[in-house]
Formats: sequence, structure tokens, C-alpha cells
Amino acid sequence: MARKKLYIICYDIEHNKRRTKFAKFLEDEGGERSNYSVFELMLSKKEYARILTKVPEYISPKRDRIAIYPVCKQCYKFTEYIPEFGPMPAKAIIEA
Repeated sequence: MARKKLYIICYDIEHNKRRTKFAKFLEDEGGERSNYSVFELMLSKKEYARILTKVPEYISPKRDRIAIYPVCKQCYKFTEYIPEFGPMPAKAIIEA
């Protein structure tokens, strides 16, 4: 089984059509929306690399911005959700 790490992907995409397509792409990749423009994804190194190659298809480099934050196992255990709605299980986070 591939080792996985949690990634937080945040985006500011100007046009509705591109923004909607990118959100659908993240959902199709197993992402769970934690806010309107924020997704949590558990990814192996290979899955992460594939997502990075696909990102340019969804954005305008001069107008849009995507930020990807890796979350280590030690930091994730301090995550707080208010109100609590069932975060991704910490035991699933294994640093690559």
C-alpha cells in the first residue's frame, strides 16, 4: 500500500467555469471540501505528482492562484474543526 500524506489545497480562481471544473477535479481525486475554496486530500507521492501536472489545465497563471500545503502527522493532530464535523482520520496520515 502506498504511503500517503494529507495535503490542503486552497485556490482563488477568477472565472466560475474554471473554478467549478477545478473543484470537480479535486472531488474526483478524492478530495473533501473543508471550505468553499479549500480541499483536503490524502495523496501518495505518485498521486500528488499527477495532480501537479494537471493543475495548469484549470488556471490562468496571470489571474489565478493555487496553494498546496502538506500537513505532517505531528501537525495534523493539533487540527481543530469548529464546529466538529468529522475530520479525516489522523491514523491515515503517514509521511512519505
